[in-house]
Amino acid sequence: MRVLSLSLLHILLFSLSGHAQNKHLTDSLQAVLKTMPEDTNKVEVLRLLFNEYRYSDHEQARVIAQEELRLSLQLKYTLGEASAYRHLGISYAHKGKSVQAIEYYLKAIPLYERIHESFFVGACYNNIGSVYMDLKEWDKAQNNLFKAITIWKPLSDGPEGTCIALSNLGDIYLEQKQYKQALQMYEQSLEIAQQLKLTWLIAGTQTSIGNVYIRQQEYTKATSYLTKALVIAEQNHSNSILTQIYYYQSEISLASNQLQNALDQAFKALSFTKKTKSSRWQVKCYKQLAHIFTLQENYKQGVHFQDLYISLNDSLNNVQQALQIEKLQYNYQLEKKDLINQSLLKDKKLKEEEFDRNKTRRRFILGLLLIFIATTVFYRITYKRQKRMNQTMALQQQEIEAQNEEIRSQNDQISIQREDLTKANAALNKLFSIIAHDLRAPFRSIEGTITLFEEELLDPQEMQIVVQKLGTQVHKSSELLDKLLLWSKSQLEGFQVNPKTFDLAEVIFRSTEILEIQANQKKISITTEIESSLKGYADPDMIETIVRNLVSNAIKFCKENDTICIRAILKGSHISVSVHDTGQGIDEEVRKKILTPTSFYSTVGTSGEKGTGLGIHLCLEFLALNNGHLHIESIPGEGSIFTFTLPQERSKIHEASIC
Repeated sequence: MRVLSLSLLHILLFSLSGHAQNKHLTDSLQAVLKTMPEDTNKVEVLRLLFNEYRYSDHEQARVIAQEELRLSLQLKYTLGEASAYRHLGISYAHKGKSVQAIEYYLKAIPLYERIHESFFVGACYNNIGSVYMDLKEWDKAQNNLFKAITIWKPLSDGPEGTCIALSNLGDIYLEQKQYKQALQMYEQSLEIAQQLKLTWLIAGTQTSIGNVYIRQQEYTKATSYLTKALVIAEQNHSNSILTQIYYYQSEISLASNQLQNALDQAFKALSFTKKTKSSRWQVKCYKQLAHIFTLQENYKQGVHFQDLYISLNDSLNNVQQALQIEKLQYNYQLEKKDLINQSLLKDKKLKEEEFDRNKTRRRFILGLLLIFIATTVFYRITYKRQKRMNQTMALQQQEIEAQNEEIRSQNDQISIQREDLTKANAALNKLFSIIAHDLRAPFRSIEGTITLFEEELLDPQEMQIVVQKLGTQVHKSSELLDKLLLWSKSQLEGFQVNPKTFDLAEVIFRSTEILEIQANQKKISITTEIESSLKGYADPDMIETIVRNLVSNAIKFCKENDTICIRAILKGSHISVSVHDTGQGIDEEVRKKILTPTSFYSTVGTSGEKGTGLGIHLCLEFLALNNGHLHIESIPGEGSIFTFTLPQERSKIHEASIC
């Protein structure tokens, strides 16, 4: 079988092991097979065993691949079946059976496509291209290699295969003496190999580029690439690449008439061919040595290596002749298939013509039958028409009754909506009455205080007390206006919710920071107990408003030296936030009024603070918009707990659902 500079490397890529057969591993796998049931695991062991035999014993590898195929077909295991066909293609390619190899690869491709194993689809096309390279069918080889590259390029694990396919294309152009195209392919392959840091592939591609420059008699450039490749090949003990490097260096030395250097390098190349057992390179080395010894007029050695060359070359020619016969057989089978296809097409055409004649007769008979049926149907239609009209009238009567029922239902809904609207208007009137009363009082107080300032009726001590009270009034009036504006916006425009992931501790800190002065005035301490790194998923501005309103209410109904504690913990897929206070508490009846949507209920705080009930309504509306709920627990005289929930960050919810 023909081997180009990198043709063997693409075979190594798609196997588990490119080394010689490991007898210990082979024996272990054989022993395991004897005890295994016939399931997909056994198919996988057969696949491993194939890769151990594929280079050392081609016939045994073929037998294993056939067993892999038999078991996969029995189990209806598509991946195993595709793998078995590909392995059979590899086995027959090693034996030089090109036709069978290609047929097996073509069987594997649709199976890999069915299970979306794109990498192995590309591998099959690459292997088919290699078979055509052995047959010197360059156009077909190129087409299949380009297909492999097209499939591999978008794949995450495709660059290495793309690199080798490009190198194979370089080999094809080199064989056809298209040196410019060959260099383009090799340079693309080298660029990918360097990105992937595949040292063996870098050395092999650099060696191929050096060969191109030798063919073009650009020996300086060739020497540069071969020198780089030699360093890498020696580090990796790549015997096959070292063979090529020393052979090409011998050619360069010979072209420069440095016969002794050429001889030494040819002997080095020959020594590595014995390690790789490459007959193709061995015969090239024999020929090179015979030529050099002849130029040195050492005819005895020249004749010796010439005899070795002729003997080994004859056996290789026999292989080439076998390949040519295989190529002729392949072309004959293609022609035979074309003749069969033409015959089938002719038979198909005759059958289609016969089908058209039968179709015409059937149409004539069908026309007569339709006329008979039409006549029969006409009389039956006339008979049934009156019956259908009666049924239609009955259905129309039923529809009229249904429409009347729907109208009655709509009237009932309108009555219910009218009643709801009346209740809403009453609640709105009540709300505006509360707002008008509560806003008027603080502004009148502010107006009176300003008058005292203008007329200078206050001494400094009284002025300090009045300023403190004035500040309290302004704060309360501002807070009431904020709530009124938020509530009005919700009623007129609705809120635009902007949910996102946020740090709960930061939002709670901002909410309580502005309330510290109010709490300090009543000597109330505010503490927080928040689990670290809690992240909520909601509108953070709305959550901040909710916390601020709940804490503000707690301050309102606490006495001096009472405490307020804000706690936040994770419960399942939600976060629970609660505001605990030791204030005066709320009885059951008041709790119901607070949570009634159409009621704006408020009571006086422990220091005579007044409210409108808007704060709780805003909390309820904001929680509804953020998929949250509010719950109240309270014992009169002991305190209250206002608890609301909100979703945690999305990534945590996703992780919880996976778990």
